Amino acid sequence: EIRKISIKFVQLLDDIFTSYSPETSRLGSAFQSIHQEMLIQYPEYCQNHDIAGELLDQITSNEEYKEPLQKIRSCCGKKSNFASLLINPVQRVPRYRLLLMDLTKKTDPTHPDYSDLTQTLDRITDLASIINKKIKQEQTSRCYKDLVTSVPNLKNYESLHRRFIFESPVSIYNRATTTKFDVEPLFTRMILFNDIVLAVGMGSFRREQVKKCFLLDEVWISEA
Repeated sequence: EIRKISIKFVQLLDDIFTSYSPETSRLGSAFQSIHQEMLIQYPEYCQNHDIAGELLDQITSNEEYKEPLQKIRSCCGKKSNFASLLINPVQRVPRYRLLLMDLTKKTDPTHPDYSDLTQTLDRITDLASIINKKIKQEQTSRCYKDLVTSVPNLKNYESLHRRFIFESPVSIYNRATTTKFDVEPLFTRMILFNDIVLAVGMGSFRREQVKKCFLLDEVWISEA
């Protein structure tokens, strides 16, 4: 679908430049014609880009796919790079935005194309924000899945209203009991949700586990 959008966009530009007139031609209309399709396809594609990249790594390292990949490269040319092809659509929206900013800046406000360009710039900017939000959601989701693998009892704190936000490794010691011979931290990781903070430390068999749960509205930070 991404490829279809690109082909359609190139054809629209070809039609414009075939009879191009500096006074009357409207490049903004070409962007507007593909905007709705981009709004549907690009956020999902960008959200899944990291997963696609990992799958590509698995395929390219598998001897079973070595010959088919070589045939594809021979058809596409020696400079073809699958990773670059995957990232191109992700980079396209920010590049369109920069191009539209430049075109708008250099177009006289009285030109027929000016209104189309400014409207399209606003829409592409909104699309870029949606894509960034989708990518962040996917990264957060994957981060939480990794945490559940590392901290098995983390699932005990899952709830319909609870939303994972952030995690960070820490080294928190108990000053009352810590000596120069006791260097094991009390907590090794803090996990932030929208309503609680979980303190993680080493449990049995040297596996991390949730040791403490703090309500977020009861937590405060002060300088030592």
